[in-house]
Amino acid sequence: MNGQDLFVGGISITLGVVALAAAIGNISVFFQTRRAAWLEGRWGRGGVRLTFAVAGTILILLGFTIIAGFRLYGADGARGNQEWRGDGGGSVRC
Repeated sequence: MNGQDLFVGGISITLGVVALAAAIGNISVFFQTRRAAWLEGRWGRGGVRLTFAVAGTILILLGFTIIAGFRLYGADGARGNQEWRGDGGGSVRC
């Protein structure tokens, strides 16, 4: 974990909490944006609130995953946290 992970994870958690609070609190300012108003016309306020709640929850989980240090690609571009050596074992990167 480094400073960049903390920053990106923190931003993701903050945006997730704001989206979740907007959905739970039914704060109308968040639903007056152009996209939200378009969705509200199609799905109603309940559908948009559900969408905001799901997006907020995903952002919060993503933020905690980033802070925990999960990386899809390693620093050198290799996939995952382990390297395939071909001899039946993998070496963990540090």
